[in-house]
Amino acid sequence: MTLPADADPPHPKKPLIINNGDFVDLIEQRARGLLSLALFLSAQRPKTITLTRPLVADLLSQSLLTEELLDIYGARNNRQWCRFRSLVATIKLFAEVSYELLHIHHSLPSYRLLPVERDFAAATLQSLDLTADVLVRAATWLLAQANRLGFSLPVDHLPSEHYIEHLPPGRLPHDRAMRKIKNADETVTYLATAYLNLAADSEVLNTAENVEPKDYATCFPDPISEDTLRYLKVRFHCLQSLYDTYVSETAIESLDPNLPTLRGHISIVFHLLEIATYLVHYYERHLNEHTGDSALRRRPVIAPGTLLAMMMNYSIAFSGLYLKYGRCFCHTMLRRYAEIGRIEAPVPSYRGFHVRPSTLIARIVQHYGSLVVMELDGQSYDAGSPMDIFRANEKINAQKRRW
Repeated sequence: MTLPADADPPHPKKPLIINNGDFVDLIEQRARGLLSLALFLSAQRPKTITLTRPLVADLLSQSLLTEELLDIYGARNNRQWCRFRSLVATIKLFAEVSYELLHIHHSLPSYRLLPVERDFAAATLQSLDLTADVLVRAATWLLAQANRLGFSLPVDHLPSEHYIEHLPPGRLPHDRAMRKIKNADETVTYLATAYLNLAADSEVLNTAENVEPKDYATCFPDPISEDTLRYLKVRFHCLQSLYDTYVSETAIESLDPNLPTLRGHISIVFHLLEIATYLVHYYERHLNEHTGDSALRRRPVIAPGTLLAMMMNYSIAFSGLYLKYGRCFCHTMLRRYAEIGRIEAPVPSYRGFHVRPSTLIARIVQHYGSLVVMELDGQSYDAGSPMDIFRANEKINAQKRRW
């Protein structure tokens, strides 16, 4: 239908407003599981709760169901409901963080990580204690909001032993036949090279060691932002998938104990980036004084400084540490798996190897960590040393004078 040029556009219909009592009944029914979990958490004595994967998984699923329904009806933009919705979002996010931490805690023995300067296992447990405190506080405040909104809280309380996770020791036998792959050396070389290239793009993970705790807030959103961390996280996840597709459960993996270590370093950086992405999202969305939602910023469940300290001292700092050690590890693997080759190239007649080209060549060699030798008129030079390459320029200049 074409409107005349002077006709007014049709006015949009006013949105239908749901009765608050009906909405209370709707959310009360949907959030019953979450409120039962909130009662369970709030009944725990401070500093005594032990998070388990069954408990955190239920928190995550129930908060997701509740948050989705709240968002459908616009609770975020409603003064009466915005804080309730923000507390549900807090429980969901810190349940996700807790699940990642629990995964790391239980998977550490199988990762075969290289030792680093700090106690990673202890730092993981410390971070779990912090997220447990946040979840208990958020659950307690959620119940207060539910009472304010007129909810009828569940009367059936979960028993304290309901979420105990019994884990007998041991593993199932590894008795499947190994897969065979062609060009195993090429695959490992490609993986190690991809890791080094990704490490070079992840300098932001070295931020924590260069910034004082009092200045953590100045790192957001530049150089650290949700967008930056999410991008790196996806790339490390892709690298992990590449390993699982082409190396995992193959004969070469069983013969080389260093390969599972490489996989462990890829995986731990991925999971730490997952945690960092969740935390920076929460900081930007709820705590940052410029971008945060006022529903929680005035009375936060976790202080901004505490969250930033966990993010920087744990997820960012250990990501950088394991990335650094993994880089050295990949240098060793490349020297073992890479094929030795020889390339002949003419010396630039007029330019030779001045400072900038010498430095560029040396940086490329250092990036991959292999021994590269440049030969000129029967004399060898270390291609990983810009000064050594530049020294070859003296011979080139001498020949130029004879030309």
